[in-house]
This record gives sequence, C-alpha cells and structure tokens, in this order.
Amino acid sequence: SDILIVPSRREPFGRIVNEGLAAGLWVIVSDSVGAKDDLICHPDNGEIFSSEDVEDLSLKIKPAADKIIYISETRDKRIDWIKNNWSIKVTASRMSDAINSCLKL
Repeated sequence: SDILIVPSRREPFGRIVNEGLAAGLWVIVSDSVGAKDDLICHPDNGEIFSSEDVEDLSLKIKPAADKIIYISETRDKRIDWIKNNWSIKVTASRMSDAINSCLKL
C-alpha cells in the first residue's frame, strides 16, 4: 500500500496520520482531522480534502493514483520527515523547552 485515506467526519487529532507517514504512506485526509495542519503541511506528505465532499475526495485520489510511482519513490522522504519532526525524542525535547520557558517567566 502506498496511500492512506482518512475520511473522518470528526477527528480531534488523528494519530493514524502519524502512523501512515511513519510507514511512508501518502496521506489523503479530510479537513476535519486535526493532524492535517501539523502533518500534511509538507507538500510531499499528502493532500487535504473537504470533509463529506465525495467529489473533492475523488479529485485528490485520481492525481495520487496518477503519480503512484513518484509516491512510491518518495516514501523515504515521508519516513524521514515524520522521524525528524514528530518522533518521541523530538516531542519530548519540545515539551522540555516549553516547560523551561514557562519556568523562566
């Protein structure tokens, strides 16, 4: 599999998006998934479609299918991106920095 589609009508974050990117998948996600803003912000990570808009979803699926070779060839870019930006180590470091910043106030 090269593509993950997350058609949720309501999803506060959507951890599945992290997991898909960690597997190198191209992620097509609805605009109702909270993770879209943080994780599909990179142009090589996937696409966002309007929730409950089947036509918009199909407009995202067709081009993805047309560029499946590119998607497959750039799998490692998505794995590296998620690892470098959203790993446990990176998240812990960001949390530590935030706490230290608050303590300095």
